[in-house]
Parts: sequence; C-alpha cells; structure tokens
Amino acid sequence: MKSSVSISLIFFLVSSIPCVGAAPSKKEKQPKKTQRELVFERMDTDHDGLMDISEYLAGSIGKVADAKDKEFTKWDLDKDRRLTFEEFRKRGFVPSKNHKPNHKLEFKRRDRNRDQKLSLQEFMLKVPPDALKWRRMAFFRADLNEDLSLTFEEYVDRGTGRLLSPQYLFFQRDFNDDEALSEEEFLAGIKKKEQIQRAQSLFALHDYNSDGTLTFKEYRVTPYARPDLQAHFVGRDQDENNMLDVRELTLFYPPRASNWMSKSFRQFDTNNDQFLDWEEYQARDIELKRRRKLANSWSMEEWLTASILLVDGLLVLVFVFWLGKRQPKTSTKESKTFVAHS
Repeated sequence: MKSSVSISLIFFLVSSIPCVGAAPSKKEKQPKKTQRELVFERMDTDHDGLMDISEYLAGSIGKVADAKDKEFTKWDLDKDRRLTFEEFRKRGFVPSKNHKPNHKLEFKRRDRNRDQKLSLQEFMLKVPPDALKWRRMAFFRADLNEDLSLTFEEYVDRGTGRLLSPQYLFFQRDFNDDEALSEEEFLAGIKKKEQIQRAQSLFALHDYNSDGTLTFKEYRVTPYARPDLQAHFVGRDQDENNMLDVRELTLFYPPRASNWMSKSFRQFDTNNDQFLDWEEYQARDIELKRRRKLANSWSMEEWLTASILLVDGLLVLVFVFWLGKRQPKTSTKESKTFVAHS
C-alpha cells in the first residue's frame, strides 16, 4: 500500500515539472501597424476604409479648417472628395507613370465581410452623389462572370473594352433598382444633342404602354441592347403565345411604317392564320435581307452608266470654269477698243 502511494507521489511530482526541451507556445506576432495607419483608422470614424471631408476636418475651425480643406483637396488625387489610405499615406504625392496603385490594400479595405469578393454595396461605399452613376456602371462592366460580385482579378481588370450582355446593360442604368428604366436612366451617358434626341425618340417608341418607363423586355429590343432576331421576336410577343399578330409586328416602328408592315405581315403569313410564328418570322427576315442586298448592289451596267455621268459632269464643270476665265479678258479688249474709237 505504502509503495503504491509512493509511486503515485513520485509520478505526480515528475509530471508537474515542465520539460526542459519543450519550447513554450508562442502567440503569432501580428505585424505592427504604422503610425499613419493608426491615425487613419482613428479619423475614419465610420470604418468604411475611406475618409471624407467631414471626418478629416472633425474638430477644426477657422483658419485651421481652411488650411486642412486645401490640404485635403491636394491629397485627393482622384478628386472624388474621399481619401483612401493610399492617398492619405502619400500626402498628395503624384505618382509617376510607372507607379502602380496598391489594389490589394484598396480591395481589402472595401471587403467589409472578408469573403474575398466585393458586392455592389461594398464597391459603392462612400461614393459622392455626382459619381454614383459612373461608379455603378463601372461595377457591372468589371463583373465578367455576371455573378453580381467582383473578385480581386475583376476589380483590378475593370472590364476595359468589354461588351456587356443586354441584362447587364439594363442593370447598369437601373440606378434605383426598381427593375425599370426612366427616361433619365435611359439617357445616362449620352451627351451629344443629336444623340440625345434620337434616344428620346427611341424611348418613346419602345415604351409601348406609355407608362414612362422601359421594362427589360421593352429595353431588350432597343438598338442599345444589340438585339438579335430572337430578341426582336420575343420582345414583340406581348401576350407570350410564341406568335405575332399584325399589331405586335408593328410594335417599336414609327407610325409611318404601319402600312408597309401590314403588307409585309400578309405576305409572310403563309398559312393565313393571322399570325406569324417563329419560322415565318425567320423567313421574313431572310427575304428582307436579300432585298436589301439587291437594292444596295449595282450591276456592271449601272456602274458604267454612273462613271460616264460622272465624267460628263466633270467636263461640264471644266468648260464652265474655262468660260469664266475667258470672259474678263474679252471684256477688257472690247473696252480698250471702245476707248480708242472715242
């Protein structure tokens, strides 16, 4: 009994002595933040990774506030009235052409939920009101796989030169997310007067129910959405019965084209059921393209006739020019003869 107690006591004493060879567990050291980072985080009171002018001027009054306002404007390199940490760190330093922005840091600061993606809301954080439309358009242009989020690669690439799908073109302009485009949203980004007038006409033409907005189905048929033949057919099929009556065929055409469209409808309604199905609609398109091609092509005889007329016209112009040059000289000689006789 005593021996068993002694053994237990010895075992307890030995086990309670720390092993000499075992290294004590160390906590991983986190890299220390720079003083500039700490200052930025303290001033960024809403912790959105961006510092606006109110946060920068907090507590400043009078001449100090005026000086800091000028300083803020100088440091705001992209002039969006927000300072990123990079802008705050550089203190207004204008980078050279070879300088590359720290996209990783900017992406990390915007990724609020740390899911390695940026949602539209995260991408739009602290964007000034006058830049909201362009920022939204940039998001949808950059979202290459159209999953409504940006990976880091998409964030850096920004989809430069990319052609958007019709659905994303619609999303780009639906600034209030009501699944319809007002005329103002439809005209966004159009600046030239003649282009604005054309867009206004298209908006009125495609707003077939005259409710002042375009649904995606209506927008899909506008030239801006680059509709194919299938999209034209679906867009006109208002009752969704996979057939077009004469009223649906003439949708989105100006009133002056209605007579011609009605005649075209009767011509291609081969089974006389007062509808054009998809096959008949395709046949109509093929025939119209053939006629257009013939109308735009000239035969050899037509080319020859046009060439002869052009040459004749040039000869007439040369002759008229020659007469114009010769007439003043003749007038001068006649006047001299008249003076001599006098």
